[in-house]
Amino acid sequence: MEHTDKLGKVKVNKLLISLSIPSIIGMLAISIYHIADTIFIGYGVGTMAIAGVAVALPLLMTLNVFGHAIGIGGASIISRALGAKQNDKANTTLNNLVSVIIIINFIIYSIAYLNLRFF
Repeated sequence: MEHTDKLGKVKVNKLLISLSIPSIIGMLAISIYHIADTIFIGYGVGTMAIAGVAVALPLLMTLNVFGHAIGIGGASIISRALGAKQNDKANTTLNNLVSVIIIINFIIYSIAYLNLRFF
């Protein structure tokens, strides 16, 4: 069975679990990274450095929110295109999504870099 054929032939419960596991693992990895980062910075540098991490965390979460929003919307378009057997549209959408995420990250990082004194 091809990977795209799962959407029409596998039970919804099994499909939901198998497709949500990568997202869960990704979010768990990001959370563990932030916790470990805070612990190592706290031990290595001190409490002022933890304050710096606390200030930077909302910026990272903003990037995550944009990524998730674009990813969820794009997944809907890609799913419908694959269901309609429009593989070219699905590939084009994926390429556009990656480009948009890179551009948004560049814009947010540029704004943050230009306002470093504020942070």
